[in-house]
Amino acid sequence: MTVEVMPKIEELIDDDCRMTLQHLCDHILSDLGVEVSKSSVHRALQDMLYSTKCLRIEKATMNSTVNKEKRKTFVQELNNHMQNGDILVFQDETNVNLYLPRNQGWSRVGKRAVVQLTPSKGQNLHVQGGVLVGSGTILMQTHEGSVKK
Repeated sequence: MTVEVMPKIEELIDDDCRMTLQHLCDHILSDLGVEVSKSSVHRALQDMLYSTKCLRIEKATMNSTVNKEKRKTFVQELNNHMQNGDILVFQDETNVNLYLPRNQGWSRVGKRAVVQLTPSKGQNLHVQGGVLVGSGTILMQTHEGSVKK
């Protein structure tokens, strides 16, 4: 493995930690004109203290200031409704994502493999349910696609 290839591998991994060994080989060939085997790239990654780990997905909007303010407002309004004795119905949904992204990526030993994705993951199958406090289930339905308001 030449000295010029090692920084290129590190740059490619820093850009997208989900790259497979084959993708790394292809990029090295197209960018540097150097043909390397998958096993050579794997050895080079191990020598640079990289290993594969399960990806930690962080939504780009996860802890933005706007979302934190929205959560705070929601909790305050919910507490007000509870103090007023209003009837509370809790509605929830669960879904099965049909989009299956690669869930392993490269990172240095001791570091997480983190990738930021958009909040949208593609088409879902949904199960929705509603529960009235004190009375039990009042709604149960399933449907495909996104939930539209």
